[in-house]
Amino acid sequence: MTDAYPTLFLAASSGDLESVRENLPEENSFILNQALAQAAALGHFEVADLLVQNGADPNGEFNSLYGTVLFPACEYMNPEGIQYLLQKEANPAREAIRVDGPRNALQHLLHSHHPSPHKQRCIQLLLQAGAPDPHDAPFAIHVGSLDRLKAALDQKPEILNQPLKETYGRFSLEGASLLHMASEYNQPEIAEELLSRGIDINTQSEELPATTGTSPVWPTDIISLGKQTALFHAKGTSKDMLNFLLDKGADPELPGLFLRDGKKTELTPLAFFEEVDRIECNLLEEVITLKSA
Repeated sequence: MTDAYPTLFLAASSGDLESVRENLPEENSFILNQALAQAAALGHFEVADLLVQNGADPNGEFNSLYGTVLFPACEYMNPEGIQYLLQKEANPAREAIRVDGPRNALQHLLHSHHPSPHKQRCIQLLLQAGAPDPHDAPFAIHVGSLDRLKAALDQKPEILNQPLKETYGRFSLEGASLLHMASEYNQPEIAEELLSRGIDINTQSEELPATTGTSPVWPTDIISLGKQTALFHAKGTSKDMLNFLLDKGADPELPGLFLRDGKKTELTPLAFFEEVDRIECNLLEEVITLKSA
């Protein structure tokens, strides 16, 4: 496959049934699976049915570096697409061996950068279909379950202050705390519980070295080197966390560490939000709140 976007894939993406029918390959191939994955993820189920009838495998591989056919619907958090593939016997427990380690469909969904009101429904569908339940504190935050969080912390109190190893969120949570994660996913009740157990409101994420594979913090051109407080995550869909954290004593002057043009620089939450707002023009409320603070 020399073309990154084969005609069949593009036709499935747009829901063009006739074009899909005209471009069906003579032999079963990954192109069929990729087209099926895209059709299901975008809700083109008539196209998806046609692809399955012609040999696409709902439990097949999208490609070896990405994952299974189920992964795109999970990444887009489309519950109808997930349900369609599960009903066609896609296995949510099947792991893909990726460069960043083994990952199943539920784990892939949790790593998605797409915020969605359908996240809980997607998680529920995957668990019901047999995806392994992590039963840990980060998953409790993903599902917004205070009971799950308490159970995880009661069983392993030491995890309260252990840095996260995952790259969840649009602003990576690698090296951050559970409080950072609660802020990223707009979970004030969970943050309250973490604070009641002794986590520091101004705890900073670990300092991390940048590598050639480190991506800038979306949508800026700056690379995070750590040392951020939870305030850096209290924006956009999580902007309600901003006043919560400030009211609890979060220090808006504590800077985080970033890399810009090959040089280390420190930015406060306000300066960071202004960087984002300069590009997307969507953080005015958060900027005003921090200026007031």
